[in-house]
Amino acid sequence: MAEIEEMKAALESFPSHDGPEKAAALNELAKAQWRTALQENDGHLLQEAIATIQQAVTMSETLPDKQAAYLNNLGIFLTDLATMSKNATALEQSVQALERGIRCAPDHLKCTLLLNLANTLRTRYGSRSPGDINDLHLAISTYRRGLGANPTPSNKPKLLNGLGGSLLDRSKALHSLDDLKEACDTARKAIEESDDNHPFRAVFLDTYAYVLAGLFDFQPSMGILDASISWAQQAITIAKEKGSHKLPLFVGNLASSLLRRHRINGSVPDLEDAIGMLETILQTIVSSDPAWQLCSLSYSLALQYRFERSGAHEDIESCVENLEELRVQVTEQDPFWPRIQSAFADALILRSEVDAAVGDLDTAVQILKDAADHLSNNTLDASTVYGNLSVALLARFELRGSMDDLDLSRNTAERALDLLSPESIDYTIALATCASAFQRSFEETDDDAFLDAAIDFYEEAVTRETVWTRLRPGRLIALGFSLQLRYGRHKRESDWAKCYTVCKEAVDLSVNSPTIYLALGQQGGAFLEKARVESDTSKRGIQLHQAISSLDQSLNMMPAHHIYRAPWLNNLGLAYEMLYKDSGDQEAYMRGLACYVEAAELSTAAPFQRVTAVYRALVLAGRSDIHISSKLARLAIRLMPTLSPRLLKRQDQSSMISMFSGLGSYCTAILLEAGHDVVGAVNALEASRGVMSSLLIDTRTDLTALQERDESLAEQFADLCSKLDSKSDRPSQLAHGGEPFDMTSESRIVAAKAFDKIVAKIRELDGFHNFLQPPNATGYQAVAASSHIVFLNVASFRCDALVISSGRIWNIPLEKLNQEDAVKKANTLMDAIRHDKPETRTSTNDHIRELLSWLWATVVNPIQSELQPTRGETKIRVCWIPTGVMTNFPIHAAADEVSGDNAMDTIISSYGTTIKAITFSQQKLARLSGHKGQALLVSMKETPGEAGLPLAEEEAKSLLSLLHPLMPVTMFSNPPLQSNMTTPTKPRIIEGLETAAIALFSCHGVSDYHEPSSSRLLLSDWQSEPLTVADITAQRLPCARTAWLSACHAAVGRAPELLDEGIHLAAAFQLAGFPQVVGTLWQANDRRAMEVSRRVWEILIVKDGKLNFELMGEAVNTAVRELRESTKMSEYEDIDMEFDDEPFLWAPFVYIGL
Repeated sequence: MAEIEEMKAALESFPSHDGPEKAAALNELAKAQWRTALQENDGHLLQEAIATIQQAVTMSETLPDKQAAYLNNLGIFLTDLATMSKNATALEQSVQALERGIRCAPDHLKCTLLLNLANTLRTRYGSRSPGDINDLHLAISTYRRGLGANPTPSNKPKLLNGLGGSLLDRSKALHSLDDLKEACDTARKAIEESDDNHPFRAVFLDTYAYVLAGLFDFQPSMGILDASISWAQQAITIAKEKGSHKLPLFVGNLASSLLRRHRINGSVPDLEDAIGMLETILQTIVSSDPAWQLCSLSYSLALQYRFERSGAHEDIESCVENLEELRVQVTEQDPFWPRIQSAFADALILRSEVDAAVGDLDTAVQILKDAADHLSNNTLDASTVYGNLSVALLARFELRGSMDDLDLSRNTAERALDLLSPESIDYTIALATCASAFQRSFEETDDDAFLDAAIDFYEEAVTRETVWTRLRPGRLIALGFSLQLRYGRHKRESDWAKCYTVCKEAVDLSVNSPTIYLALGQQGGAFLEKARVESDTSKRGIQLHQAISSLDQSLNMMPAHHIYRAPWLNNLGLAYEMLYKDSGDQEAYMRGLACYVEAAELSTAAPFQRVTAVYRALVLAGRSDIHISSKLARLAIRLMPTLSPRLLKRQDQSSMISMFSGLGSYCTAILLEAGHDVVGAVNALEASRGVMSSLLIDTRTDLTALQERDESLAEQFADLCSKLDSKSDRPSQLAHGGEPFDMTSESRIVAAKAFDKIVAKIRELDGFHNFLQPPNATGYQAVAASSHIVFLNVASFRCDALVISSGRIWNIPLEKLNQEDAVKKANTLMDAIRHDKPETRTSTNDHIRELLSWLWATVVNPIQSELQPTRGETKIRVCWIPTGVMTNFPIHAAADEVSGDNAMDTIISSYGTTIKAITFSQQKLARLSGHKGQALLVSMKETPGEAGLPLAEEEAKSLLSLLHPLMPVTMFSNPPLQSNMTTPTKPRIIEGLETAAIALFSCHGVSDYHEPSSSRLLLSDWQSEPLTVADITAQRLPCARTAWLSACHAAVGRAPELLDEGIHLAAAFQLAGFPQVVGTLWQANDRRAMEVSRRVWEILIVKDGKLNFELMGEAVNTAVRELRESTKMSEYEDIDMEFDDEPFLWAPFVYIGL
């Protein structure tokens, strides 16, 4: 700074007028300011240098050669300012200054100006949007112009160096091997054209090292990488001697190559050297230094790699912290942006593997989707981003089970592979990523094509020549698992032989590795699969002992919260369980149970693995160790809702729940067997059944009290409920050709997490600590004030009725009922209904009568004998909540064939899925008090592609005549009754439901056995736009009161694994806001449906001409009883004769509500 002050003082002695001498002095001052600014990274001083040199330029208008020299310096200063301060305007000004200088420069200066213009164009290329390479083309052509302009010995290597670096950049942008090879030749010539005394010698050495590192990506050879490191080390030696301000950049480049070599061969000295030099250099630079991003990124990666080697948690935490700081510093236009985004996501993925922190995976997926949307698809960075996104999505799928994540993981993995040349160093990594996604897709779909593709990918990754020898054990482990899966599926010995071979090689190669537990665990899993297939007990015993040995060693070495710990504990538990069943070895029993219990209690494990463990433990322990079983049952009940988190789509929720069908009922039976109170058993059923509807009800709860207590919190809660209700079930789409990723799943996750936080906040308010919590015993009894509520719980070893009345809660053991008989009866009923036709109707009725008699003897009679009518009633009111297979049965119609005793004559029955759903409906009824509304009537006399319903129109018209005097009525029919009427279509009906208090559907209904959410009502447009359970459930209908569904199968779900979820049309209408719903358990005769419907509405219309909806249960009971009696009568030769009734005709009608 003293030199600068002296020069400023000397300038003051110049005459006041401008002249060449003063301009020259200003130029010298500007250069001194520039040098000092770069040494001290002082942006303000650099701006002073620019202002000084601009004065010199202005004073030299009549001296072109001098002005050209000053313009050259101005261009250099502006480029350095742009680099230092990320000032894009300075770059534009630099280009203009240099182009102006070229126009007025003499021949001996032109080459220098061309060099600096090319350097500036290259810098501007790096600051622009990815994919815009016009400046790069211009830079290359400008370097070539300079080389053709007879450069000086000093400038020629500079031009060659710049050309080599630019060709490398273009090779990366265009995947051009020709450009890369020319870059190597050109950068090497720069070294050859210079000597050790050249002031830029260190730059030339570093550029050549950097180009060789780029060549290594395309032609992976350790010789190339070693040479790159050697040249980089020479560059640093010279830079240190010269005190070069570019030393941090050279250190960053060398560290990157050392870390690459460490990743390939596991060299600890390389890792330690990289960390040491980066820690030193980062202490000497600030975040505005051009090399800070590179050095900080490399240091973060080095910490990650050290964590992978040592497991020191502080390293991965520091890595994440550093990368978070880096992300704040860069913009999307920065060339390091995609690398930093990808590295941060990669670190989060790694941390999630240790901590099972699904929040880290959510963040990683969000970051990578955003990065992919902003990257040009033809860059190497894009391949890395897509590959990491695939890994993150697959990891999140393992924890949550969203099929969208799995499908997108597979698609992005393929995209990453497509972007790479087979010669690329990362090609085998992309192959392995694809294989992982395809393998998991097979496990979820049983599609052999996925598994075969996975094995092909893995085998190519294993057999292809590559420098990644250190990764070979991991790929062998993965290949072994895929071969194990195929062996278990097809029992081909060739698959087993290959599986055994690759698993053994993986263990042998991992002997000195800290992660040998991965190879041992897979080897144990392979032996277990072989044992499961083996029929010879003695051979199976040998294989089980081999499995136990490998798995035991693996788990003893594995970190306590590793992502594989729970699944391998489950495998070890299964091996011991099989050994116990073969040999009766009690020690094997105890060890197997202990493994399951440990996996079930592992808080960081995926919910699926934990529930799998507790399920297996319960089956193993059963009633023989009721203390352990009851403890496990309570854990299972607590875990069941986590299988279906709010942030999953309904389809994924149902998929997860279906895997453990009946677990809730089994646990409830265990609790009762262990002597737990009945309230606890009711809580167990409430927590484990109707999980999906429970999540939906939470978002539709009445907020009146909360609004009075805290209006702001109520508004926030309502906003989140709306967001969660509106999230589409559309699958995510892979971005192609500029199409962005679908962010629906990410926004749903954000909303779901916010929902949980706001609920916790609401519970902190006085009087709201039970907000969205299940009721206590008093709360249950309050719900049962007008009707007994009876759960029918069926398990393999006991069956019970859990009864809730206004005065007490107790259970009635159903000693004559057993699960095996119930399953047989349900199958017989389904077969009879499915194959019913007029000529087999007698047989169908016989089957149903036998069923009703069995229901009376085993279920209804033992219960009704202990119940009393509520005050002022003559009949007992019961709301049945059947579980599992019992949901198929017409319990309300139970009757003893011999005595004639029957439920219809003594009980007014209704049905529910859960008490929570019943409470939701009761609250809605309370809000509707005094509200009249209007009616929506839908009749489908003719249905495209289906048989006609001749009386559907008459049923709707009948109700029209009854309701029209009482309220406005809108009617849709096909064909239209009048010219001004329209046919019922999905959009019209959904719109009509918005204002409907009463809705009648007289049409066909279809129950989807495989996907109950796709069960549907058939309207005019059903072939293209069916009105499904999912569509109806998505509605929030403020006026809704009563829905009447004269549609087949409207009140029963047929998917065996989802019976406890109550996914059917009638339940959908209830969730949409109709507290009272009438539907059918099987196909209904349209004439009988019309008779029941008309009779019910006649009863509901009381003497003052108003509708008394409180009579709904009684009205349905009366109408169905009258229909039952009418089916006994037949006219023969003018004589009324009484026959057996026809339960097929009268028994399917059910009322859902209280």
